Amino acid sequence: MGMNARNRLYVPLNPKFSKSICHSKYATKVLLLNEGIPTPNVYGILTSIEDVNQFNWDHLTKDFVIKPTNGHAGKGVVAYEKKRGNNWIDVVGKRWSQEELKIHCFDILEGQYSSHGATPKVIIEERIIPHSTLMKYSYKGTPDLRVVVFNSVPVMAYLRLPTKESEGRANQSQGALGVGIDIGTGLTTYAAANKTQLIK
Repeated sequence: MGMNARNRLYVPLNPKFSKSICHSKYATKVLLLNEGIPTPNVYGILTSIEDVNQFNWDHLTKDFVIKPTNGHAGKGVVAYEKKRGNNWIDVVGKRWSQEELKIHCFDILEGQYSSHGATPKVIIEERIIPHSTLMKYSYKGTPDLRVVVFNSVPVMAYLRLPTKESEGRANQSQGALGVGIDIGTGLTTYAAANKTQLIK
């Protein structure tokens, strides 16, 4: 099933309230925490230029991610894995100065990566370190497993693997690899990348 079919046949079946929650990464995080489900630690929610300028960037010495709270398809998401001197190194090896981090946040606040018509905000949160088993199949970034649930029943699952084309992001629209998983056996089936299907 392609994205267009999903959006036409299934997305409209979600209640309006549920869609309002999932359109905000922060609202989703709050909901999960209220249900006792762990999520990455939040280091900051920046809502204005003043917030960006006053944020203590020097405290970001461990892995972290900067992303828009209401973005989608991986747009505006940058993951960093270490600080070296006065610079931060992202997962693909690019150096970022503090000024460049701020400029990226300003772009987010100006709505460059926003979707769903919501007011853009910046979320800075802990970066989850990938399990070594998955890393050997992934380029740089953090792969993940997703299970699609319909009417409270798991109906399909897949593995998202970052690639060089996706610059370490796990989003398929950015060029990541989507690998189908047979829920009954846990075995991979097909992989899709740039509309090409490969038998695995």
